Amino acid sequence: MKYFFLLVFSILITQPIFGQYKLTIIQEGSKAQLLSAPWVYGVNTYASEPRRINDSTIEYSIENITEPTWLCIIIDTVRHGDTNLMWNWLARLWISPEIKHRELIINYTTKTVKVKDFTKWRQTTKLDGKSKIAVNNLPVWDSIAELTDQLYRAQKDTEEQNLIISYVNQHPDSYLSLWLFGDSYALRLKSNDEKLALFNKLDPALQKYSLYHEIKADLTGRKYPNPGDTFKEFSLKDVKGKNFNSASIKNKWVLLHFWSNGCGPCVHEMDAMVSYYKTLDTSKIAFISLALDNNRDNWKKAATTQKIIWTNLWEPDGVDGDLSLNYNLYSMPFFVLFNNEKKLVIIQDGSDALDTTIKGYLSKVK
Repeated sequence: MKYFFLLVFSILITQPIFGQYKLTIIQEGSKAQLLSAPWVYGVNTYASEPRRINDSTIEYSIENITEPTWLCIIIDTVRHGDTNLMWNWLARLWISPEIKHRELIINYTTKTVKVKDFTKWRQTTKLDGKSKIAVNNLPVWDSIAELTDQLYRAQKDTEEQNLIISYVNQHPDSYLSLWLFGDSYALRLKSNDEKLALFNKLDPALQKYSLYHEIKADLTGRKYPNPGDTFKEFSLKDVKGKNFNSASIKNKWVLLHFWSNGCGPCVHEMDAMVSYYKTLDTSKIAFISLALDNNRDNWKKAATTQKIIWTNLWEPDGVDGDLSLNYNLYSMPFFVLFNNEKKLVIIQDGSDALDTTIKGYLSKVK
């Protein structure tokens, strides 16, 4: 399964909506098809219900765009059996925070799709001193991403690898180069050393994207957590700016609580967590909250932050931080429990995690 279909952080409901971006679909050809609305989806994005402009034009609002996203537009479907709905004709295109509006023209008679675009994303001068210009525009991304997908389906792994390696070498500052590391099955057939050497050619400016940190963690040997794993020590600052080092915790069970003020369930359950904390034997149990808020000042001032009466820390790298990646954080609130030997006992997410799981373990601590 290609990474494109992995809804990474798809249930990370803490993320705010960062704006709306418009996709207009203009339909041509067979009039019988014009009343249908294509199904639009993308990774970590939300497509609104379609708004019909006229008999041939449909408009979608695409929300929660924080990084460029490859949208999938399913135009025609076929049902296999009673439950499985598959597609037999689709189109894809990139949308980005820098581009507010994209247009597609779908012709149902000829079964063709044209992208009607009039703007490029950006142009970047190459860093090697040469006069070449690397044009990073979305129509080019559309064609490269579509071609790699075609090669994947045709099982032409070597051709796909060569295309990706060539593109990365020529466009180390392009988000598409980064995205291809996560999307390409063929590239994953290369040895880890080869992939890491290619990855290290990417422009450091791409570190602003979560995907960069996810891929780097995988390439540098991230080990997904299992019961019995050893606690990963860390040092972070608390709400008063004082440094806290986890190595200071000795002979105690440890509960790590990942949360954010932007996470509705996290905020909603905080009063109940405060009440529960007051019942714990803190000589045997260490409770640590790690906030993944984007802004330290806003985190410190937030009313929910002020309610916390136990160790209250801020992770400056948020979901891209070492701890989040080490424990494969995929939603919030997120709990990781260790015994008094600092061995992992259980990982549990969700606002009901304390009541359904964590309390049962901690009630047995003597």
